[in-house]
Amino acid sequence: MSSLGLPSADDADADAGAGPRGWEAALDIAFTAADGGATLLARHRQLGPLAVQRAFAPEGPSVAHVTVLHPPGGLVGGDQLRITVSVERGAHGLCTTPAAAKHYRSAGATARQQQHLTVAAGGTLEWLPHENILFEGAISELSTRVDLEAGARFIGVDLICFGLPARDERFTRGRCRQRLELWRVGAGAGATARPLLIERGCFDGGAAVHRARWGLADAPVLGTLVATPGLQADHPALAAIRARAGDLPDGDLAVVTRLQPEPGDSLLCARYLGASAERGLAFLRDAWRLLRPPILGREAVTPRIWAT
Repeated sequence: MSSLGLPSADDADADAGAGPRGWEAALDIAFTAADGGATLLARHRQLGPLAVQRAFAPEGPSVAHVTVLHPPGGLVGGDQLRITVSVERGAHGLCTTPAAAKHYRSAGATARQQQHLTVAAGGTLEWLPHENILFEGAISELSTRVDLEAGARFIGVDLICFGLPARDERFTRGRCRQRLELWRVGAGAGATARPLLIERGCFDGGAAVHRARWGLADAPVLGTLVATPGLQADHPALAAIRARAGDLPDGDLAVVTRLQPEPGDSLLCARYLGASAERGLAFLRDAWRLLRPPILGREAVTPRIWAT
């Protein structure tokens, strides 16, 4: 493996199903707390076409807003992107992207997008990217793992659009493997990890999962927001999210649920399943705005890149 976690040439050659190699890119950033409560972008290493803008502070120095940039704008077969984000104790980072990640048709090679997010005790991370769009014939693996120490706070969004529903283009050919995992980890070397949420998605183009009621029920857009720590089941923010879900057009489904993997630990999970990536993203962002004050103690401040 390379120093930034990308497969080496030998690793790539050993992958019999890899096909031709594409872009390899990695980004490793870390947020740290400075004297006076400010959050700084303390580490920034990049390889290939992945980068971040300088950190912005639209709500004061205690929260650092960062935009993750992928200049090519999309992935083709063989591309490999790896993003690593670390938040140290007392720091608060917010990461977003300027636009959707586009996964284009592949001749057989797999495009891989991997994200590993780590938050120390007393740290906070908001992970708010735009959607992933899977074009007809794309072959992609999407993996996000979040490691949270006790007392860490996290709100994150994951949204997939299968095809281009606005053009009536569906995902009838191709393959998508999705992994979304949240783990509670202990501090120090050798500490054990306990799963809070583990989801695996297997979405072959044209497979029954896209049409069946037990799957996506013919909806091309699937979105998830997870947040921890959770709130009490009767908290007004959850009622407000459910009211927002009730305002969606017929055919769109949305909900928010409180999960308690074990005593003393809880998280919230908001879902969207429907026909529009724009509506799905708007619903999940509304859920973020409603959850941010009670969970993080801050009113929502919209990242400036969302207005462009």
